[in-house]
Parts: sequence; structure tokens; C-alpha cells
Amino acid sequence: MRNYSDIIIKSDWKEKSIQSAIFNAAGFKSIYKVLLDKERGPKAGNLIAYMDKDFIKKRFHELKFDKIDFWKNTGISKADYNKWLSENDGKITESKQNIDFDEESKTGVLEISASLNDGKTYMKRILFSNINNEIEICL
Repeated sequence: MRNYSDIIIKSDWKEKSIQSAIFNAAGFKSIYKVLLDKERGPKAGNLIAYMDKDFIKKRFHELKFDKIDFWKNTGISKADYNKWLSENDGKITESKQNIDFDEESKTGVLEISASLNDGKTYMKRILFSNINNEIEICL
């Protein structure tokens, strides 16, 4: 969380800006777990906008963060991604991709941030363990 908190803290401290930063950084499941100890909660941008900025920064920085666990908890399968992609065919207005790989665990993630024509942005994380074979299948 501490790696992602700076992105959220640096955003304009308003609901929509925070919501967008969460989509592009950590994902909602992590936010709810950290702040509410629950899997789901109210709109995260609203929740954080009403909280003290220094409290949020301190809370995110005091937590231990394991990148691989985060990927596993927020990642989806290639099949789930392909299903989501087909359900949103023609609705995607913009997408950005990022690949990250952890040499020690031989685990990686393809992060895809997709904006739809309804104005919402979605972050999809696809886990992989072999960078050469899996990326070709995902794209």
C-alpha cells in the first residue's frame, strides 16, 4: 500500500480525483481491507475524501505490503479478462498497459487500465508466471 499511497495522496483531494487515482493505483479491494477490514464498502473516493489526508498517508505507510499477494488478491484469469473484454467490445475509449515481473517469485502481472464510453475507468490485472508465453496469449 505504501507504494500506491503517494499516487492517491498527490491527487486533487476530491471524490472524482481520488476515485480515479484508486483505479489507476491500488484497486478498491485493498482500500476497503486497509480502511474498513472488509471486502466491499462505499464508493472509495467518497470515503477517502471525507477522511483526513495525513491519516490516510500514515495508515497506508504503516502497513506491510507484499506485491505478489496484492497481485494474487486483485488479479483475474485470462479467461475472466477475455470475458470482460468481449462484454465491453466497442465501449473502450482508451487503454494503457503496464507489465511488472518479480524475478524471485517468477510471477508477473499485466495491468490494463481501460476507460469506457460511460466515463468510468477499470483496472484489470492478469497474473502470469512465464513472461514469454503468457503475454502473447493475453494480447
